[in-house]
Amino acid sequence: MTQYKPFIFINRLIITKGKHTVYDEFFHKGVNIIRGTNSSGKSTIMEFLFYGLGGSILEKQWKTVALSCDNTHIEVDINNQVFVLKRQVSTNFKEQMNIFEGTYDESVNSSAQNWLSFPYASTANKESFHDNLLKLLNIPITKSQDSSYINFNQILRLIYTDQLSGISRIFREEDFDSSFKRETIGDLMLGVNSKDVTQKKLEIIQLNKNIDKLTSDIRAFTTMYGEVESESNINERISENKVAIETLTSSLYSVNTVENESVDESTKELISSKREQLNTSLQTKENLLRDINTLNFEIIDSESFVVNLKKRLINIQESDNTLSILSDIAFNFCPSCFSKVSDNLKEVGACNLCHSSNNDSYESPTFRVRKDIEFQISETKDLIPKFNDDLEKLTGSYVLIKEEISNLKGEILILEKPIKGISSEKTGTLINIGELRQKGSELAEKSRVLNNLYAKQANRDSLQNILNSLENEVLSKESSVISNRNNRKTLISAIALRLLLKDLDREDDFKDPKEISFDFTNDRIKVDGVSNFSASSTSILKTVLKLSILIASCEDPGFLYPRLAIMDNVEDKGMEQARSQNLQKIIIEESNNLEVEHQIIFTTSMIDESLEGSKYCIGEFYNPESRTLDIKGY
Repeated sequence: MTQYKPFIFINRLIITKGKHTVYDEFFHKGVNIIRGTNSSGKSTIMEFLFYGLGGSILEKQWKTVALSCDNTHIEVDINNQVFVLKRQVSTNFKEQMNIFEGTYDESVNSSAQNWLSFPYASTANKESFHDNLLKLLNIPITKSQDSSYINFNQILRLIYTDQLSGISRIFREEDFDSSFKRETIGDLMLGVNSKDVTQKKLEIIQLNKNIDKLTSDIRAFTTMYGEVESESNINERISENKVAIETLTSSLYSVNTVENESVDESTKELISSKREQLNTSLQTKENLLRDINTLNFEIIDSESFVVNLKKRLINIQESDNTLSILSDIAFNFCPSCFSKVSDNLKEVGACNLCHSSNNDSYESPTFRVRKDIEFQISETKDLIPKFNDDLEKLTGSYVLIKEEISNLKGEILILEKPIKGISSEKTGTLINIGELRQKGSELAEKSRVLNNLYAKQANRDSLQNILNSLENEVLSKESSVISNRNNRKTLISAIALRLLLKDLDREDDFKDPKEISFDFTNDRIKVDGVSNFSASSTSILKTVLKLSILIASCEDPGFLYPRLAIMDNVEDKGMEQARSQNLQKIIIEESNNLEVEHQIIFTTSMIDESLEGSKYCIGEFYNPESRTLDIKGY
């Protein structure tokens, strides 16, 4: 069958309690049915699927029997790479996730070092498992207008239809939800925002933050110092001050200087002390200059390192894609003698050319390498702002030490050349020189602060230009976004309308509907503008919409919806048996008609007799005596 990416399919679910396995079932592509009587644990398994994939379950939502278990392991196929996702069963909805590349059987015999641990939320040093899963799926990390990151849990809220959420709601309910968040999830899953546009929107958000921070710093400076002096003006004042000092100093020695007059001992000690200070300052200046050069090199080297690492990531991904393409090649003729390749004695999963059996599943050798490179990129990018801050401080210190050296040299010059007959005029000159040197120190400090301000102003103006350019780019593509959104929502609505006509004749408004509309923002579905139906009919409508989203994603490769539907509501809210069984047949018929790989998992307590024991069924028919979780005696 054809494959559209992204996709995530569940191969196997394992739930453990201590050393015991209390649930272990394999799943397949297409339709998977978990069936059994009420209160036999079907919904518990669906909750475990949601949680194991990264969903958030609050303490009040956990069933007691589920909390008695210890760990979930889900073997998944993500874009043709097999992973095991492991989470400890916990009332902490922010529980971390451990990820192993390979099958569950391989993970059991593997050492702990082959597992990678990811926190629920990203930190400065490590990405979250949500971000990691999104990267594996090649779904862009997105932020909504209310600054909420769309993590994988948010996407699962659309994939998973549970029994506890309101029957008229499209998304699984959760605390602190918002219309902005739902709108962004919907647009993301419809694929209406290209990865390029999404990335630009994230950049716009970050640029606005950076500009706001710089503007705040500039405003704080003007509040403290008042009017901002121009760079040329402050430099001119510093230059004039130095000339004035030099002129006054020269005037002291123009007449009546004492030649070869001995300097008293106390003055010699003072000169010696000043020279030591000068030598120390000169050494400090040299060290500062060396550190400044080193930091400049570090910044340039780090930026270059990040660029090269990003290129390596692209190359690695291209290598993976090439291997994936080559592994899918089916040879109809021998590449050596050009004879037709025989299908005789060929085992399932065997090589198409030589027919040799290969029981070892292919593992991409690049997963850990990619994670290591991504960590290095993140770590290096975090260092660059620190380097820039350190450089700014060193540059300011360098300006001050230069002024201090100039002052020390002037003081030593006066001490080493005694002046005969200190008149009141010359005393005044010395006082003026002291005042000018103090003024020079103040100007140097002001220059340092102003240089910092000028840098912030230049940076703000540069970022503003970039922001304006990005906003113009995004604005120019908004019409395309709106068109894509409307086209894909129209496709989903048309499919939903077709499916609703297959429902049994129970709801008057479903007999001859003209339009089905849905709104991710307001979390509502309507038929011909009406949303108020019986509970069972509303449940049917919700299932039809969720199924339609999956079908549409299999008809249009532009969708980013990962071709998976998990539904625990196909007979919710008092639905009669005949209507439920009709819906089951609709799901299977639609699935069988699709030519793109997908996966549907649903539960029922009213399975159609023709489906019981079929290839669609997962596990046994459960009941209160034989529940889904085999925890008796454990």
